[in-house]
Amino acid sequence: MVSNNESLLYRTPPNKYPHKSHKQFVYSWQTANRQPPTANPQPTTHNPQPTTHNRQPTTDNRQQTTDNPQQTTDNRQPTTTNPMSESQRIRSLFTDLYHGHPWLDITLQDTLAQITPEQASQRPIKNGNTIWEIVNHIISWRENVLKRVQDEVIQTPSNNYIQKIEDTSDEAWRQTLEALETTQKEWLYFLGTFNEADFSKEYPVNKLTYYQHIHGIIQHDAYHLGQIVLLAKITNP
Repeated sequence: MVSNNESLLYRTPPNKYPHKSHKQFVYSWQTANRQPPTANPQPTTHNPQPTTHNRQPTTDNRQQTTDNPQQTTDNRQPTTTNPMSESQRIRSLFTDLYHGHPWLDITLQDTLAQITPEQASQRPIKNGNTIWEIVNHIISWRENVLKRVQDEVIQTPSNNYIQKIEDTSDEAWRQTLEALETTQKEWLYFLGTFNEADFSKEYPVNKLTYYQHIHGIIQHDAYHLGQIVLLAKITNP
């Protein structure tokens, strides 16, 4: 049998809210003391996004700044000149070496204009060639190569266009210089009308291209111009 004092230990505490049962009271207390839901921090996570979006207009502004130099570049395009074609460049080299302003600073026409028929016919080097013979050699090879690059096969003579000069008069020397001038005009006309697609054509005898032949004749002129200058100094000390 439980004493009165013991019965107090097991007695249910008085309910301060008589309209609620004990279970309802406990539930109400738990609800009141429950921790706030964890979903509340989400707005904090989302807050940086607007800040990121705010920087996008700044990026767009830089793109516009980058586009501005392109417009400036386009404005300069009309001032660009058309580059010379390869035929025009070769034609310029031909002209310069003959009577222009070549890199080597001497020309065929100016050099030969200072040489007399007497100088041109002298043979200062034994078994060597005279200036006159060299000039005729230049003329003949100009004519030879010009025919090659116009699809004609040429038989080169065994003497390589070196022949002894029989007539050493002033008139004969003048005619020689005129013949050289004629080949210059013929070459300039050819280069002015040449189809550049034919640069890659090959001459059937030596298999060299027309491009190589054309540059070769310029090199040939420069090579013999050096000989003429040297012989002119020897014959007119």
